[in-house]
Amino acid sequence: MPTYVKELIEPTTKQWKSAEVDRFFLASEAELIKSMAISKWGCPDKRIWHFTNHGGFTVKSAYEVAQFLQRNGELGRQGQGEPSVRNNHRPLWTSIWKLQVPPKIRNFVWRACLNTLAFARVFWFSCPLQFDTRLITEGDFLACWQFLLKKYEHEDNRQDILQWLAIGLWRLWKNRNAAIFQGQHALPHEIALTCQKQIEEFVAAGPVSIPLIHDQPRPPEWDRSGAQTWQKPADSWMKVNCDGAWAQATMKGGAGWVARDCNGWMEMAGGVGGFSCASALAAEAVAMREAVAVGMGAGFTKLVVETDSKQLVAMVHGDLKTDTTIDGILHDIKLMASEVGQISFVFVNRRCNAAAHLVAAHVARLGGEFKWDQLWPEWLFDTLAADVLIPIRF
Repeated sequence: MPTYVKELIEPTTKQWKSAEVDRFFLASEAELIKSMAISKWGCPDKRIWHFTNHGGFTVKSAYEVAQFLQRNGELGRQGQGEPSVRNNHRPLWTSIWKLQVPPKIRNFVWRACLNTLAFARVFWFSCPLQFDTRLITEGDFLACWQFLLKKYEHEDNRQDILQWLAIGLWRLWKNRNAAIFQGQHALPHEIALTCQKQIEEFVAAGPVSIPLIHDQPRPPEWDRSGAQTWQKPADSWMKVNCDGAWAQATMKGGAGWVARDCNGWMEMAGGVGGFSCASALAAEAVAMREAVAVGMGAGFTKLVVETDSKQLVAMVHGDLKTDTTIDGILHDIKLMASEVGQISFVFVNRRCNAAAHLVAAHVARLGGEFKWDQLWPEWLFDTLAADVLIPIRF
């Protein structure tokens, strides 16, 4: 076994030296540093952009940083407070982002509400809505949009009307730009026909409305569809289920694992608890690292590692950008995986990971390192028996 791999699976590997960290940093900074997951063997250094989870630079994140600095007066200008009225407009923003129109038109209406756009009001009476713009007496677009929402709030086809309004505004804006920059002029009824055609094409395409972040379903790792019971591995394979436990209040985590053969018999189980941990994802990653290390230490050459964190599996497979907070742990996992004959990382339903979950909760509660052989702990027996459909309970 290569020396670096041996170091990875031995318990005396690299840890944060708490006393040294406490000595050189403020208490709040020290706690944050000690909660960071580090590689046991040491992964290569790289530059990261601190303001995104994946460490990559994006214009959006840079803009948000610039806005924060400006609001706090750190760009050499007087600071700006957050306007209290902004939160009062939440229903308005929700109405815009739920419009059944292409995303670029949602963005257009949003910008108009922020008064970052100017446009003419024409053609409304010639369109199917036959809307008289003289009814609008408000000064800016934000107030106009609120007026329109109130005007049509009790209409049965309210969403269709708002769709027409949004796309109509977009066509007006496009026509205005064409007139100014290209010298192309269209009559109001021609714009209305173009607008109607765009709506018909959009509806025929069957777009799926993009939900707001708060309206989206729970993360995939909470999905309870699919297989509802633990499955035995194929002949000659070993399966190690792993799970993490994390308490935000203490920033401490626990990692549990259970190894079983092709007959469903538990070969060993164990875990470690009480380690500093910045997130639930980090605890899941530590558990996966422990599972791979155990499999290597036991000499397993065909290994299935199961976890109920779909996000973590996607990162291991390279299907999702790595969260920089667990970059060091993933480096260790991939390094060890390269030394195993055959290994696969699989996402499973949480019900299929019940045994590892119990172990993780147990070690997190007690703290320290634990390991059990084929003499199963009494509190784990019922779950192990249920996984292989043995009707025996303690």
